[in-house]
Amino acid sequence: MKKLLGLLAATGLVATSGITAVVSCGTNDIYSKPDGAFKLSTNKFDIHNSTSYSKGVAIENYSILNDEALPSLFEYSEPNIIEVSLNKAQKSLIFRVLEANEELIDKTITITIKQAQNKHSQTVEATIKNLTETEFALESNDVEFNSNTINVIKISNFDILPDNTYYPSTVSFDTPDFASAEIDLPNKEIIVRTNGKATNNLTLTVSDENNNVTRNVKVKIIKQIIDLGSDDADYETRILAGNMKDGVIIPDQVLGQDDSYVITKESIITSFNIANNLNLTLEDIDINVVDTDFEGKGMGSVWEISSKSSSVTGSIEVITNREIAPSSIMNKWDVGEVRIFEEYYDDLEEILEANPESDTRPLALIAQLLENVGSRNKSMEYLKPIFFAPLGLAESLRMSFESRMSKTSFKLAFQEFGGIFVKEDLEFTFTFVKEDRITFLDGWDSKSKVEVDRDLLDGGMFDVEKREVIQQKVYDELMSEDFRQKVGFATFKEFTRIKKARQDYYFDILPGSSSLYGHDALAYGFFIASQDKKYEPKDKKYIDAINIRFDIF
Repeated sequence: MKKLLGLLAATGLVATSGITAVVSCGTNDIYSKPDGAFKLSTNKFDIHNSTSYSKGVAIENYSILNDEALPSLFEYSEPNIIEVSLNKAQKSLIFRVLEANEELIDKTITITIKQAQNKHSQTVEATIKNLTETEFALESNDVEFNSNTINVIKISNFDILPDNTYYPSTVSFDTPDFASAEIDLPNKEIIVRTNGKATNNLTLTVSDENNNVTRNVKVKIIKQIIDLGSDDADYETRILAGNMKDGVIIPDQVLGQDDSYVITKESIITSFNIANNLNLTLEDIDINVVDTDFEGKGMGSVWEISSKSSSVTGSIEVITNREIAPSSIMNKWDVGEVRIFEEYYDDLEEILEANPESDTRPLALIAQLLENVGSRNKSMEYLKPIFFAPLGLAESLRMSFESRMSKTSFKLAFQEFGGIFVKEDLEFTFTFVKEDRITFLDGWDSKSKVEVDRDLLDGGMFDVEKREVIQQKVYDELMSEDFRQKVGFATFKEFTRIKKARQDYYFDILPGSSSLYGHDALAYGFFIASQDKKYEPKDKKYIDAINIRFDIF
């Protein structure tokens, strides 16, 4: 029998490379059936010794497999070092280190990956390494984009840079006539928005915090005409919209409940652009209401977007805030490190097993996870009030009850929220780590203030350039040297905002940063702040940093 198997293997009739041996009528037959074996792109790789790093391994034949044939069971040669999760949206397995430790360097973890019925399995070897690099790299230095589109250039080694002072910090074009660019730190990418003009000779310059590293990217833009009436384009036409001013979402109304829910044309075209990777402006198109929604509460109104420039032809109707697919607004699935208070972290395994219908602790973890999801999927800002309104809170809780969470993955059972969405399961990957971020209070002497003209403050609430002038002044004049060492200006700029209460301006910290502590006030008040004294952070600075308003002007 052994000779027969050897002969079959030599002729390609037995699959043996890490797969449980199966006699097959053809070399790849076990990979070509819906109930066959899954095929991984690699079964041996290095993984960085960091909780912010994730390694994706593609399931190459994912599209032909049924659910039972997908990998779902994982056995580890040593537990609690690496965890694997299946991400269906990415058609991949995601590997993450659970806790960075220098003693793990060069350790190899063998993981046996199985189907639910144990019919097929494959072993993978992941070796933990220090892969740190000190110069950021971009996925390409020569790109080609179409006109009137949104594009991304990935920061390819983002997760292995030592800290945020090594991240890209500034971007600029040699001429501003063809495109604009911005750094999106939460999603580890540079966003490039092209206008309606073509060019063969455009240069994008990207530099780090101290201008120690500069990358030049050659950009070619090809002229295209956007046909809104094209059946082939398959545009997403159900969009989330509300009150937006100068690119800033103003979440001061409850969708589906406020009788005079405001939807601005800027919000409509921005959401349509994001959903379809377009970059149309109100100079390119007209927007007119076709059918108003029921009682003016923001749900189900119909709007026509039509051409008014040479870059666009045709027209299309969009429906706002009605039966939206959640995946169309939450498509950034890797949300990085989710920092939780040490008191939660120490009981993490127990909390993950707890029932959220009778135990509030899982809800605290879910709320913090959703903060990170929101920082990477900006349109979620419209949803913040409905999560905590009477109807929305009930839907939020139901969503939590039906969701499933592990140490590195979360299957979110998104609910309908009164008809705004269709029910859909979303999958996110992340790593829970202990809260260790610096707070604004750590770097600010509460008696010190900065002088800023009130007109500039008023403009800085919405205008990005004016806001950056204020942020730079606050960063340079008020924040301590230790704070600036730990929080680079690019991060400070991304996660701080100017807010106004009555006639007073104050500084606000957004959630989602890996280095600067911040929480959404509603999420913290409803879910994160525990009723159980055991889970209050021992370091009271984390409570003060939420409860104290930063009156620095």
